[in-house]
Amino acid sequence: MTGIDVITHAFIESNIFGPADPIPAEDADFALNKLNRLLDNWNADRRAVYTDVLAGFTLIPTLSPHTIGPGGVWIVAQRPVTIASATLWLSATVKQPIDTEHDTAWYQALDLPLQQAAQPTDLYYEPDWPEGALFFWPVPTSALRVDLQIRTVLTGLTLAGTFSFPPGYEDAITLTLGEALADAYPGSTAPAGLAKAAEKARARIFGVNDATPKLATRDSGMPGGGGGLGYNWQTGMNNR
Repeated sequence: MTGIDVITHAFIESNIFGPADPIPAEDADFALNKLNRLLDNWNADRRAVYTDVLAGFTLIPTLSPHTIGPGGVWIVAQRPVTIASATLWLSATVKQPIDTEHDTAWYQALDLPLQQAAQPTDLYYEPDWPEGALFFWPVPTSALRVDLQIRTVLTGLTLAGTFSFPPGYEDAITLTLGEALADAYPGSTAPAGLAKAAEKARARIFGVNDATPKLATRDSGMPGGGGGLGYNWQTGMNNR
């Protein structure tokens, strides 16, 4: 399947063109632009992105910040939206986590933001554009390896390019694009069920991508909360 296949199916789903109709070049170009804008919007939504990846980089001693992106010190196709976690390798077998749960206020509150040490313990990420900026603290003085957990980017398509996404994405992208095209072609008579089908297809992939929070209970021996009702199985009533 290619980009033009997805676009053709989206036009058919929205009743703009029939299965046997050729797609005019100007309409195909317009739909491709809509498709890539859709993927770009989804890149800003964590639920639409199917995985994070671990990318390894080498720290540059005394450099702050380290930039990341197409033209950054660390080169990736697109600067990360977020840095979910970071791990510092102290040796080939020993590693330690770096705290990434920081914001601008935390970094600005540092008394010595340019303090140096061999091993950074904290990281503040500033998602500038087109390169993001990683402020390690203390500023590293050793060329150690660091692994960053970054969000995978949904790659844009060309008309002849191969469509390759995990299960569920074909329907979600095709039907959502069909919705968008139906709105852009006022004379179209999109099926009544298109919006609902597109919504269900999106919910399917978003549900798979949603992170399930870890649950924890109190340790044994911890006091319980007071003031609640207790159920008495012998009487079948709540105790007050």
